[in-house]
Formats: sequence, C-alpha cells, structure tokens
Amino acid sequence: MAATLSELTLRARALEARANASEQALDEQGDVLGELAALTRRALDGIDRIDERTEKIEEDLVEIRLGQARLEEGMAQVLARLEQLVGGK
Repeated sequence: MAATLSELTLRARALEARANASEQALDEQGDVLGELAALTRRALDGIDRIDERTEKIEEDLVEIRLGQARLEEGMAQVLARLEQLVGGK
C-alpha cells in the first residue's frame, strides 16, 4: 500500500521538526559543555594556586623548625652560662 502525498508530507514535516529539536538540543548541550569546561578550568586554576600555597607553607614550616632548633640551642647555651655565673658566686 503506497502512502499518499499528504501522508508523506506530514511524515517529512514530522521528521524535520524532530531534526530541528535534535539540533537545538545539541546546541544547548554544546553551551552547557562550554560552561562546564570554563568551570573546570577555573577549578584547576584554583587547585594550582592551593598547591603553590601549600608548597610555600611547607617551606616556611621547615624554616620555622630550623629557627626553633637554633633558638632552643641558644637558650640552652644561655641557661648553661647563667648556671655557671650563678654557681660561680
């Protein structure tokens, strides 16, 4: 049974409408993916900044620990000298 011209026209219009809707959906998906990519780039930039700060903090901690060790050593020398001075009297 052959389809009539009007049936074929209706089917063609329905297919065209579906194609247009699919194209619009793809465009919207592209927009969403573009926004997601931008957010991902910003997140990665933030992670890089956090990583750099963490490295700097770790370096500062090493310096603080070294300084603390020097201070403790100096304080021990001061106390030893003080004991010598007090004990010598």
